[in-house]
Amino acid sequence: MPKKILVVEGNPAVRDYLEKRLKVHYEVRTACNGEDGFKIAKEWLPDLITTEFRLPGIDGLEFRKLLTGNEPTSSIPIIMITGYPSAELFDTCREEGFFAVLTKPFELELLSGIAQRALRREQYSPAQTNQP
Repeated sequence: MPKKILVVEGNPAVRDYLEKRLKVHYEVRTACNGEDGFKIAKEWLPDLITTEFRLPGIDGLEFRKLLTGNEPTSSIPIIMITGYPSAELFDTCREEGFFAVLTKPFELELLSGIAQRALRREQYSPAQTNQP
């Protein structure tokens, strides 16, 4: 049975691109905002979640807090994706326990490699980001 990835992304073009590329190897569901993503995560219990920082409604940080405050979703690894990189955001994401942070645009191979490590529950490393 393939691993399950939830893609939470506000931009329809990016969301569709990630879904199309990831579903080659994984079972994928998508959400366009954090509220819908949380509902899907609670019901579907994905093995991994990618989330955008600037989501419609609640942002990616608040989305993570919802997940960690809910026992069944609290240990799902989360990869933050942002088009608004800053050292402060990278530091906050590390402190909040995100598995990795990717800056848009990024190579799909980089996301795939990080996703594989997250799914194997390997230790987080700052090298798993593409910081500016």
